[in-house]
Amino acid sequence: MEFVAYEEACERSLMSSSYSRLETVLSLRPRMQPDEWLRLLGEMWTCCDNIGLYRLRLRSLVGTDGPIREMMNEAEHVAYDALPDAITVFRGCGPHNMLGASWTTDRAVAAQFPFLHRYRTNDPILVTGKVKKKNILAVKLDREEFEVITFSARKVSVELLHAELNPAS
Repeated sequence: MEFVAYEEACERSLMSSSYSRLETVLSLRPRMQPDEWLRLLGEMWTCCDNIGLYRLRLRSLVGTDGPIREMMNEAEHVAYDALPDAITVFRGCGPHNMLGASWTTDRAVAAQFPFLHRYRTNDPILVTGKVKKKNILAVKLDREEFEVITFSARKVSVELLHAELNPAS
């Protein structure tokens, strides 16, 4: 089997739509060096719109213990290192996808998600969770969402969101 270099993997991934990109990244895994594949996964993470479809597969591939340094750039390393041992995280979603891997430390950011066109749901909710720092795989800062990637957030509460109170709607 021929190995794929990081740069070529990036090009192939970016040729996919945001809905098929993660599938492309996953298909490249056996053909890349492990550290380069993790770097690719981190680089493409926020450009993927259907992470939930691959949640269990991703969890089996990357585990639940962090940090995975290869998935973060230098600024994200600094942000991760500054986190306390346990943090509150938020996820704006619908009842069908409360267990996602993408969370944020910013309540207002999370509250907008179920009202955005590509994530819109008929039953918008805001899930509040707690997660230990050691269970955060990576922090992503590129869209100013302070995204936290984890498969281990423990649900603390769920509240209904109302469109008329949300500026994204």
